[in-house]
Amino acid sequence: MTLLPPPRAWVDWAVPKDKNGDDIGTASNDDGTYELYLNWLAEYLYETDIPIPECQKDVIAEYRSKGGADHSLFDLSERIGYTIWDVDGIERDYGEGKSWEDFHAHERSCWDEFSKEEQEEQTEEEYFIWKDEYERIGREGQERKVVPSHIRHSDIPYRAVVAALFKDVPKHSCRYHMLHRFYSVIDENASK
Repeated sequence: MTLLPPPRAWVDWAVPKDKNGDDIGTASNDDGTYELYLNWLAEYLYETDIPIPECQKDVIAEYRSKGGADHSLFDLSERIGYTIWDVDGIERDYGEGKSWEDFHAHERSCWDEFSKEEQEEQTEEEYFIWKDEYERIGREGQERKVVPSHIRHSDIPYRAVVAALFKDVPKHSCRYHMLHRFYSVIDENASK
């Protein structure tokens, strides 16, 4: 199975304001909002108790057992970055009413066009997205619609997870560094 991101939940999408009083819905180095956003987020997630959705309780337990916040943010960034196009495709197809069977038939036709060498680079289990994951990602994409469209930060579906784990990281600079690496890894992997 493709290493898709763990269950997502949109339970908090608070954002800081820029110097004009507008929401920082996306952040950029060009206008200084990136550093402002990360500093704000590092403090916000540490100080704020965000209710943990049922679908993320096991995710938090797993990340706690494997190293806590630092491990979780790196793992999430890897999984989000590498599968960003898969997730977008699933959300689009699911939103258009495409069944998993149709989605899988398209995947199968793409797989069949790969050379033998390309097929040997990964297994079918790694390449194909199975029905339960297709339906989960698709449902989550529909649930995302509660977030205003101008707010598009990648941390939002995992705010409850990161907030819970950040409670064990008292130093602001450490939290900031983890968030910076989170966004850097997503950007790097999404461009591959």
